[in-house]
Amino acid sequence: MQGPLVRDVLLVAIGNSLIAGKSVGWFWPDSGIFRYSRECVFVDRDHSVTAADPNTWLERVRTFDGLWLDYTDRGKWVGDRMTVGFVGGGHRWLIGAVNGSVTEIWEGHDTLGDRNATDGKIWTTHYVRLDADWKETRTRGRSVGELKTALDGTLAKIEAFARQQKLADFAGDFGAARKALTARPRADPMLVDAMLPEDAAQLWAAIGAAWVFGGMGSWNDMSFDGEDGKTYEALSDQLFGELNEAVAAVANSTWPSHSHP
Repeated sequence: MQGPLVRDVLLVAIGNSLIAGKSVGWFWPDSGIFRYSRECVFVDRDHSVTAADPNTWLERVRTFDGLWLDYTDRGKWVGDRMTVGFVGGGHRWLIGAVNGSVTEIWEGHDTLGDRNATDGKIWTTHYVRLDADWKETRTRGRSVGELKTALDGTLAKIEAFARQQKLADFAGDFGAARKALTARPRADPMLVDAMLPEDAAQLWAAIGAAWVFGGMGSWNDMSFDGEDGKTYEALSDQLFGELNEAVAAVANSTWPSHSHP
């Protein structure tokens, strides 16, 4: 899975754990998700700084009701599945920070800095507050349980297709993802401080195994003729859609009240 999306999930999950009163021992800059980050700043549209780093931002929202994660299509000429492996590609992911009747909307943007930096920290991230008082009603998505069932069916179909096409490595990925849906989840070191329910942890592990979408050499970097091509496109779009929905469901399962945000 692409790093910026993992970072969004971590911000929501760790933030919700803090809001619920759990002590978090580390995040910025120690988390592996920031290994290549020079800075990660939270700003308003006028570029004024709200928080100089993720720790400061998390401390700011500690008294909020909770954080949620959602996404929308970019609406480009090519589908978001085909652009997800590139900077600024894939869906637009938004973090909602709910504080009573007020919801702030934040979106992350990454900029490549000095690619020759000796410490490897080549990325600068700005989370921009798009709205300080958002009042629209969000559509409730499927539950973690519903998505586990849907994803298992899709993975079975796309695994069978991969084996038919003699794509053993990808078939293995899809098979591993199906097993992860019911296996005892291993602790994710980046989510160690988050309150992740077991079924959500299983779904998170399955997402990691099944996320085959990217650039050159990925599942996206293939084409097939005739009916096989139609099957490939349909199953790929279905899997991509369900995985993205599942990412949001995992993040939102950490909502402090244990109810859907």
